[in-house]
Amino acid sequence: MQNGFKLLLKLLFALLGLFALYTLFAGYGFHNIVVELKRVNIHFVWILLTFTPTLLCYALAWWLCTSDHDQAMGRFSFAKLYTFFRMTVISIAWNNLTPFLKVAGEPLKALMLKQELSGDMKSAIISTVIYNYIHLMGTLAAFVLAALWLLLLYPLTALVAVGAWVVLVASLLLLLLFFVAPSWFKVTKKVWAQKWYRGMQELNAFFKTHPRRAAVAILLEVGARFIEGITFYYAFWILGPAISLGSGALIEVARTLIDTIFFFVPYQIGSREQGLYYFMSEVLLIGSEGYLAAAMLYRLVELLWAAIGYFWWVIYFKRRCPVAVKE
Repeated sequence: MQNGFKLLLKLLFALLGLFALYTLFAGYGFHNIVVELKRVNIHFVWILLTFTPTLLCYALAWWLCTSDHDQAMGRFSFAKLYTFFRMTVISIAWNNLTPFLKVAGEPLKALMLKQELSGDMKSAIISTVIYNYIHLMGTLAAFVLAALWLLLLYPLTALVAVGAWVVLVASLLLLLLFFVAPSWFKVTKKVWAQKWYRGMQELNAFFKTHPRRAAVAILLEVGARFIEGITFYYAFWILGPAISLGSGALIEVARTLIDTIFFFVPYQIGSREQGLYYFMSEVLLIGSEGYLAAAMLYRLVELLWAAIGYFWWVIYFKRRCPVAVKE
C-alpha cells in the first residue's frame, strides 16, 4: 500500500512537471525555441567544452580527498588527473540516470577507486564519503556566497531579499551541522544518523590530518559551481541576448538551488525552467529572453556529457569490473 502511494506521488509530480514545461513552451512559442536553437550550429562543440573546467575542478577535489594523493605529493601527474576526470564524468553520467536523488553513481565511485588505485574497498568507500561531504559543503558555501552577492550588489525587492536571507541562513545552518551535529548523531538510534556520524568522523579526521587539502578541495567545489555559469553565459551569447559572466555564474548557482529544492520532480522537468525564468526576470532583472532555449541547450549538454560517460564506462571499465551473473 505504501509503495503504491509513493508511486502515485511520483507520477503526480512527473505530470505536474510536464504540464509546467508544456505551459512554458506554449507561452514562449515552439517556433521561437526552434529558431533560437538553430543559431547554435558549430558553436555547440564549444559550449560542450564549457563543462570541462567544472569537471576538472570536481576531479581535482576528488583526488585531494583520496589516499592516492599522499603517494603523489610533490609531483603532478596528468595521467592521474585524466583518470579522476574520466571517473568523474562516468559517475555523473550514472547519477543522471536517477530521476529524483542523483545517487546511482555513488557506489560506482568507490568501485572505480578500488579498481583504478589498486586499493582496498574500505579506503575507497571512505574517500568517496569524504568527497561527497566536501562536495555538499562546497555547494552550500556557493549558496551562501551567491546570496551575499545578491544582497550586497543587486536592488532586490522585499520578497526576493527575504528569500535570499532564507537561503543564506539555511545554508549556514546546514554547514554548521558538519561541525556540531556529530555529538547528537552519536546518541540517537536513527540508522541514517548513525551513518552520518560515522561519515562525520572520517571527515573530521581528514580535516585534522590534511587541513590544507580539505580547504583547497572545498574551494574547488565552490569554484566549480560558479565556473559552470560559463555554459549559460556562452549559451546566451549564442542565442542573442548576451549576459555578463557574473549573471551566468549566479544563474548556475540558482539552477543548482532550484534542482535541489525540487528534487522530487523527475529530472526537475518544468521546475528548472520555471525557476530560471523567475530568477532572471524577478531577481537579476535582466529579462527572460532566450531563457527557455538556453535551458534546453543546457540539458542537451548534460545529456551529451552523460553519453561520453557511458562510453568511457563501456570501453574502459566494463572489462575491469566484470559482473558475474548466476543462472
